[in-house]
Amino acid sequence: MKLNKIYSTIDIHVAGEAFRIIHDLSLPRTNSLYQLSEQFPIKFEKEISLLLKEPRGYAGLSGCAVLPPYHQQADAAALFFNHEGEMTVSYSGIVAVITCLLETGKLEVRSSQQYTIETIAGIIQVTAILEEDEVIEVWMAMDDVHVIPNQQADYSIAEGNSYRLALFDSNITIELEKLPQLSHLGKSKATLLDDRVDGIVLIDSKSSHIKTMTFNKDGQILRSPGFETTAACFANFKKESASEQLFINESIFGSRLQMHHSDKGSRLKSRGFITSMQTFVLDPTDPLAKGFLIK
Repeated sequence: MKLNKIYSTIDIHVAGEAFRIIHDLSLPRTNSLYQLSEQFPIKFEKEISLLLKEPRGYAGLSGCAVLPPYHQQADAAALFFNHEGEMTVSYSGIVAVITCLLETGKLEVRSSQQYTIETIAGIIQVTAILEEDEVIEVWMAMDDVHVIPNQQADYSIAEGNSYRLALFDSNITIELEKLPQLSHLGKSKATLLDDRVDGIVLIDSKSSHIKTMTFNKDGQILRSPGFETTAACFANFKKESASEQLFINESIFGSRLQMHHSDKGSRLKSRGFITSMQTFVLDPTDPLAKGFLIK
């Protein structure tokens, strides 16, 4: 075996959504994070394949390169990527990043509990609460979501700054025992929509505690309740007359995200868990060095 390149990573899941974080990429210094993001998928195509694809990863895994910030106000910068390429920003990924930085000692803990992460979508401010050196809560503000009811069909369209989701009432109870039926329902709903929609959301219940399943365009099921899904469903069901509201979104796997709304705005709460620390080797003689995807 020829040890051509070696990379160390940390795996973290946030409400079931998995991220592989890498710190030690030798990145070119550019004038801005956006400029680096344009070069990243090309210069590091092999590394992205190595970290995300089988037999080392899987279809639901997303990656993140953490690096020193370009912006003086930020504590760190993050570039997110998945199997489709670059991700503008991942809110659950921000939870993974701040958890990783604080719990591994790469970022100093502050009494203010306030931290900032630079992304190509801008500076993201987060509140991270620690107990005995463990991050137990991460809060962040969510952008406003606009919901457009569709009078001609049985769904609504929720629009955020960088995504569009179609919201459907599920006529099947969202529970693991009914996963095959729910998968068929989600894929059948996807055929009704055009390419401008980023995902399908099946919703069980209209109360302040709902269960959802989110399907990507390719039919893959999101493993977490989804930050964007939670914000979209809250916008769809929130009570305009209430000054304060607590909204819970639960996935089919039992993981939860909480959104709290008050006069000061809407904030979403989550938590990340470090699951492994790994070393990957890029061996040019490996016939499966680029990996493959099983869907």
